[in-house]
Amino acid sequence: MSIRQMVASMEHSTYLQLKQAVELGKWPDGTQLSESQRAHSLQLVLAYDNQHASQNDDEPFRIKADGSLTQPSKKSSSQERQTVTIQHRRPE
Repeated sequence: MSIRQMVASMEHSTYLQLKQAVELGKWPDGTQLSESQRAHSLQLVLAYDNQHASQNDDEPFRIKADGSLTQPSKKSSSQERQTVTIQHRRPE
């Protein structure tokens, strides 16, 4: 199953649980996430955010389909967005 298929079939409640697990570093039952689990969960959270992003969303960052990060420009008071490239380092 591809990441797109996983995200397309993911329930919002699952997304929220994954997001919380990434933020806290542990699953709802208290078990700590491994580095691999955290990296994969973060990838799913970012993909879900990207696919379900609203144009009126107040989130400060968005991941575009090409993997680049967008954020509101700090130079302007308008809601213009600039693109920032993030280099991804795979977990060992």
